[in-house]
Amino acid sequence: MVALSSLGGAGWQFFDSNGIPLAGGKLYTYEAGTTTLAETYTTSAGTPGTENANPIILDSAGRPVAQIWLPNAETYKFVLTNSVDVPIWTKDNIPGIFADTILTAASIDLTGFKGQVGSVADLADADGSDWIGYTPAGLGGVARSAQDRMRDSVSVKDFGAVGDGVTNDTVAIQDALSSGETGIYVPSGHYIITDVLPVSDSVTVFGDGWGSYIQQTTLNKDAFVAGNSNTFKGLRIKVADGNDTAFVNCIYAVSVNNLSVLDNFLESGDQGGCGVHIRGVQNSVVRGNRIYGGRFTAGVSTAASAADILLYSSGASERHIIDGNFCLSNNSQGIFVDALGYDGDILVANNICVTLDTATCTEAGAWTLAPTGGVRRHGIVIGYNNSSVSGPRTIVSGNICRNTRWTGIYKQGLSAGVISISDNLCDLNGYETGNSLSGGIYINQSGKESLTGNNISNFQNTNTGVAGITINASSAPTIPSVVQNNTVRASLGKGLKLTTNCAFVQVDGNTLISNVGNDIDVDPNPGNANIAGHQIINNRIARTSGTAVTAITINPASSTQTLMVKNNRITGFDNTTVSNANAAIRISQAVSSVRVYGNEIENFYYGFYCAGYYSAGRSADFVYESNAIRDCNTGFVIAGTSGDHTVPVVDNRFINVTTQVSNAGLGFTVGRIVARLGDKFQWQTTAAPATGRWAVGDRSTNTTPVVGQPKGWMCTVAGTPGTWVSTGNL
Repeated sequence: MVALSSLGGAGWQFFDSNGIPLAGGKLYTYEAGTTTLAETYTTSAGTPGTENANPIILDSAGRPVAQIWLPNAETYKFVLTNSVDVPIWTKDNIPGIFADTILTAASIDLTGFKGQVGSVADLADADGSDWIGYTPAGLGGVARSAQDRMRDSVSVKDFGAVGDGVTNDTVAIQDALSSGETGIYVPSGHYIITDVLPVSDSVTVFGDGWGSYIQQTTLNKDAFVAGNSNTFKGLRIKVADGNDTAFVNCIYAVSVNNLSVLDNFLESGDQGGCGVHIRGVQNSVVRGNRIYGGRFTAGVSTAASAADILLYSSGASERHIIDGNFCLSNNSQGIFVDALGYDGDILVANNICVTLDTATCTEAGAWTLAPTGGVRRHGIVIGYNNSSVSGPRTIVSGNICRNTRWTGIYKQGLSAGVISISDNLCDLNGYETGNSLSGGIYINQSGKESLTGNNISNFQNTNTGVAGITINASSAPTIPSVVQNNTVRASLGKGLKLTTNCAFVQVDGNTLISNVGNDIDVDPNPGNANIAGHQIINNRIARTSGTAVTAITINPASSTQTLMVKNNRITGFDNTTVSNANAAIRISQAVSSVRVYGNEIENFYYGFYCAGYYSAGRSADFVYESNAIRDCNTGFVIAGTSGDHTVPVVDNRFINVTTQVSNAGLGFTVGRIVARLGDKFQWQTTAAPATGRWAVGDRSTNTTPVVGQPKGWMCTVAGTPGTWVSTGNL
């Protein structure tokens, strides 16, 4: 038997010392270590009559004219000379390729090899365990065979998957997933599957990104069902369209731990499909995925709950990170967490939830917005049922939620744990005009919510019951929620709505600008004394349109809780149109629970307007104090059914205001500009009061004193107007 020479065997080209092809050169062959010429052969037959000449004469390109084959189990010495026998080099102990002989560092120069090379049997053992060795570069690394090294991950093609978009690769891929190997590689290709693929524990399934395409073609079948400690990375997965019996998912994980879903392309199906669906999982990371396709279809039982990423646990499920994903489908919602009230410790951060036209979501497509929000209802949903444990304990931060029919961010169920919603951008939400479940951010208040630093723009819904930020409550909470430092801009409806049974909301430091409807609207349900009680403080409101729109409108309803409107900066659009709605602050009832203090008001027809009549009496508990009103026709509209009433208007400044206090034709003017002396009033008039209700110790100062006339008067007997006596002449 012969073997192809490992030197010069087939197609070799030889050169002189200057790198020029060795035309006419000579290649002598000897027995190894001797000067005894040894025959070589031109073919693998190795039979008499097939011998090469010795020396072998090189052609004009420096190549042997035939191949060089060596007897098996023998080694040779080669000597190369030029055409006149001047030696160029000598190489000794040259074997045939895969000759059945021992090659060791002592018998051949192994420079460039890693590890040791044994016999041909060693190179090709049946189990491949002793293939050419692999020595790790790392300090302390353990040497192992190259075969073992290559099996750190295996390809689905090693198990017979074809990936041609026609062949059914279900069995081959399942064999790979069940093989006991921990790294399963899906090379670029189009793999058709027709059944669910369960994944064994501790397996990582990875691919080349968009090119590694796995398509489930059977209706109502998931693509992958995860085991414990699985990672899915760099895959493109699509489930069938038209599913209608259950949630159908690209990746489904139930009652397992330690799931990672990273950097995949996931195409959810119509009528209730999800990209990633998690139930009863401890410790998951869903990061960097692009989820698209799919479409919400009303009437299918699961479709309303389906989401690109869904946490839908009916038992304990904690510690989830949903970060940096693109939720681009036309599904019911982009991200839905704590759907049944059992998920907790959730971070939803830096995701982009934008409703796209599914037809444009191809590799080189335009990826354009679905018109008017498509059919997606919500960008991000936190909770739906009430918390069954102490959850959801959720942070929703830094997300973009655009182009939805109902809300950008929707928090529904009553929460036992804190929810922080911060620094999100919600834009083009609320396209389903008239819908009462709507908002850039919509909150069903538990009292555990904090909304800070969010930016709401271009809210589309003109329904009077909702706004760019809508706060609702099924029952009155006993602790406050915080709505702080948010911006609501260019809403086609209202800016901020506090409605139904919500209570004790701290509305602080927000900016509301260029909204069409009321900027802040308080409108609770009637019949509940323990609702409202909000703190509306330090906000900046700038109206850029509307000749009959109130900036802050308050209906106290049945609330007895103190509602403070304090230190707000309110700039109007028009100060000439006569309308009771053309006011900076408007309340619908004359109640002492609404206190208006320290506000800066500019450019409205009315600075403050009360649409209700103040009842007869001395109203010491009313607080309309220390406001600065500029460039308005009328400062305060405060009216009663008779003049026998006193409502204090204390320490306000009026700058370029035509009428400081009036009744605007509603009845009798009962607002009186007074100072407070403890619990007593001091009025400025030209005579002792003849109207209004007064208490003992109230005073009136003569505004036009004349020598010999009273400096003022004091009430000595309470009444309407009571008994007044002079405090002495000037």
